[in-house]
Amino acid sequence: MKTTLIGSAGVAAGLSLDRKVLAQEDAFNQRVIQDAIYSMHLYRDKLIKDKHRPRYHFVMPEGMAHPFDPNGAIYWKGRYHLFYVFQPYQPVKRHRGDCWAHISSHDLVHWRFHSTALKPGEDDPEVAIYSGNAFLDKNGVPTIIYQGLGAGQCIAKATDDNLDNWKKLRANPVIPYPEFALDNDGAEFRTVLDELPEYGKYDVWDPHAWLDGDTYYCISGDNSGKVKGWPADNSTLWKSKDLENWKLVGDFFHHGETPGVLDCPDFFKLGDKYVLLFLHEGLKYKIGEFKNEQFHPEKQGTMTWQSGVGYAPESLLDHKGRRIMWAALYDSRPVWGDNYYLTRHAWDGVLTLPRILSLDKNNDLLMEPAQELQALRANHIQKTDFTLEDSKLKLSAISGDTVELDITILSQGAKEFGIKVCCSPDGSEETDIIYDSRRKVVCVDLSKTSSDKELMERYEEHGYKQEAKLELKSGESLNFHIFLDRSVMEVFVNNRLALTHRVYPTRDDSQGVAVFAKGGTIKVPRLDAWKMHPSNPW
Repeated sequence: MKTTLIGSAGVAAGLSLDRKVLAQEDAFNQRVIQDAIYSMHLYRDKLIKDKHRPRYHFVMPEGMAHPFDPNGAIYWKGRYHLFYVFQPYQPVKRHRGDCWAHISSHDLVHWRFHSTALKPGEDDPEVAIYSGNAFLDKNGVPTIIYQGLGAGQCIAKATDDNLDNWKKLRANPVIPYPEFALDNDGAEFRTVLDELPEYGKYDVWDPHAWLDGDTYYCISGDNSGKVKGWPADNSTLWKSKDLENWKLVGDFFHHGETPGVLDCPDFFKLGDKYVLLFLHEGLKYKIGEFKNEQFHPEKQGTMTWQSGVGYAPESLLDHKGRRIMWAALYDSRPVWGDNYYLTRHAWDGVLTLPRILSLDKNNDLLMEPAQELQALRANHIQKTDFTLEDSKLKLSAISGDTVELDITILSQGAKEFGIKVCCSPDGSEETDIIYDSRRKVVCVDLSKTSSDKELMERYEEHGYKQEAKLELKSGESLNFHIFLDRSVMEVFVNNRLALTHRVYPTRDDSQGVAVFAKGGTIKVPRLDAWKMHPSNPW
């Protein structure tokens, strides 16, 4: 056998070939990066020019998220941290692609983007990261519990103070799925655990965990209303001493179980009571007591009457002792969640403004916008002490589609009164915010909000209206605190109601504001208006 040695010429030729290959790869990578950067510029310009894209409500910076649940809210080291579900790549079979994005802020207004916090890895039992929450463990370490699709309830702990890096427990899933079923997208769960002794006693759905003394508790939401074949009927409570070994306590609700489904639960102490926020045909809440390891609801309410658009509530307790919540907002435009929606509209994923929750002396829930939003105010206009009798007053000095309005109205016999926003000069487009004194109802009338009814199709089922009961006490004035941000409108009413909508006027001049009274007289002691600075980068 003859051995041939490679001489210096052969080595040189080989090195030359390697350099050419590397040069070609570098040129290819450079072209790909340049094309991506150019595409980003075009995409960003498209978003900036979209007249419906909010400017001071948080909006996901690119693409579309469906779902877009906010999760893991926590105040840590002087910053507000918030996570949300998004899909960074196209879902494939057995892998939906859901991950947790991460943002943080020092002032609740301006948000910094972090790298993706949680995503399914090749060696992880889960195939997607669903909803959950954040809390501090016994050592004061930020900890996340989340539903790992295909596995069960999973836990991760922060390894740095920026909360950029998270280490998942090797014991995941700490509460496994007890059954074989289909999720709401029809993808098979990977884990078949129907031989567990707990089979039929609980479901695994959106978790919420907290530390009480030296015991961890976890609510496991019920999904029996969504998926045929899930064995349990009630939401359950679990407890653990070490976050790895969990024991089933039993039903979370002592009574007043929410029938069918408990999505995105958020449970916390507020004043002397406990409050449960959750998603069930909109944003709902229950107020009561937590004793003997069960929740005893005493009253309940909603933040999304009929056609309201909020879902997936999430809250935190900050260094000032404030309970601050957010929710995601549905879109009223057609085919929301489809690929066609993405190519047509190019964006989605909007959060409510931060709301401060508290209880009044009767333990009824109060909600008001965070004071930090006042930093965005500009061009203050105030009008005081005017009266209307069965008439409408156009406010020529006040207009816009990114404004804050704060008006106090005292009825002097008017049957209906309120304020109109997004008004076109000829009245063909307008959105009416009304108080009906006879029915004791706040009504938001969206029937003329947009000339293109397709953009408002979500509201058609309820006649393009949202109504909420509000009985004013004798001599009590009515306060509408309105935040209009292009396609988002939030209306706080006497800090007792918060009505949220998506609005899509088609005309560029649909920016007028008017006050009106019907069937009697109203007095307006004060009306304040501000233009609002943008806080989103685009």
